[in-house]
Amino acid sequence: MVTGPSRDGAYLQLSHNYHRLALQVLLLAVAFTERSGSPADPRLLAALERSVVFLHAHQNPADGSLPNFGTNDGGLPALLSTCDFTDFRPTLQAAALASRGERLYPPGPWDEEAAWLLGSDRLNAPLRPRHQGSVSFSWSGFHVLRGPEPSSFACFRCGTVRDRFAQMDMLHVDIFWRGLNVVCDGGSYLYNGPQLWHRHFQGTRAHNTVTVDGLEQMVHLRRFKLLSPTRAATLGCYTTGHTLSVSGEHYAFERELPGCVHRRSLVTDGLELWGVVDDLTGTGRHRLRVHWQLGAFPAEHDGSRATLHTPQGDFSVGCYTTEGTPLPSTLVHGDEALPRGWLSRYYGEKVPAPSFAVELELELPARLVTVLGAGQPRLARDADGMAVLSAQARLAFPDGISFPPRGTPT
Repeated sequence: MVTGPSRDGAYLQLSHNYHRLALQVLLLAVAFTERSGSPADPRLLAALERSVVFLHAHQNPADGSLPNFGTNDGGLPALLSTCDFTDFRPTLQAAALASRGERLYPPGPWDEEAAWLLGSDRLNAPLRPRHQGSVSFSWSGFHVLRGPEPSSFACFRCGTVRDRFAQMDMLHVDIFWRGLNVVCDGGSYLYNGPQLWHRHFQGTRAHNTVTVDGLEQMVHLRRFKLLSPTRAATLGCYTTGHTLSVSGEHYAFERELPGCVHRRSLVTDGLELWGVVDDLTGTGRHRLRVHWQLGAFPAEHDGSRATLHTPQGDFSVGCYTTEGTPLPSTLVHGDEALPRGWLSRYYGEKVPAPSFAVELELELPARLVTVLGAGQPRLARDADGMAVLSAQARLAFPDGISFPPRGTPT
């Protein structure tokens, strides 16, 4: 059974790739209906349009890709384009033409799917590009922070899990910088391979979030069954001048640690700098781990900061105390035993990629700050709070960037 898009355009199985699969099924239904001489059901066209809005909001304009969020088993039932598997433009072009009679993109190889499904005459429709900016899909829990340059943006996962096909990725962050996915989701790799790998790619430790005492956000009962779905709440999405921010929290750790809530705030200038503030409430001494899966680029590590050397320049990540003291970290590429440091963009394939992590014992409540951006930015303090500083830019935010608890699960 193919589940339709949700009320805000997201897909109930919480997977961008499964969402595209569902769109192709809906497009086939449109094609068969129209070939029979009947108009397509308006409800179906409305679902297509909501999906276009949602997926296009997450899209990298440089290559048509999206964050590798959720389960990705390589599903693509209609191979109607020569574009790369990661390029969503063929399906979104066809969906935009079917639902609104408008081109989403100018002519290109992504036109082939629409020609096969809808007929080549539909490609004569007018081009109406859609603006890509910051947006919050609060019902499903997907949020995008995008500034004046569309190819640099961040995606934030924060919303209660509503379907069994989910990964343990609450408060995960993806970052695209100058068209490159420099901070990313590791993917799925395999369903039916060794259980070690399935648990790794699905689990909390592989995602860009925080673990406490090694706990998973949900209970992994069997290969496709997770218990105790994560409850989460979005606390706010704001634009202040040139600064964009989103904040949310989840309650998964309270299953084992009463009072332990993970609250995360993401702040950015929308271009070159990102700051992530992680707050953990609760009591007692606990082992905290902040993890960032980086893109498959050459990387260096100086003990506290990892620097990616990309075709667009250097991009760095480091973790700090609130006083601005850098914390010791590790950088691992392709560890087979743990496992750690793997990226899978295509089902059944995995490549080594740098995994950055900070692990330390702290008394709760605790706060840690991660700084990410072009060059080698660092965290500094001034009278007004914290600031991310680089040679070219400054991103300031107050100590109270994490909005007050407690939200209503979305």
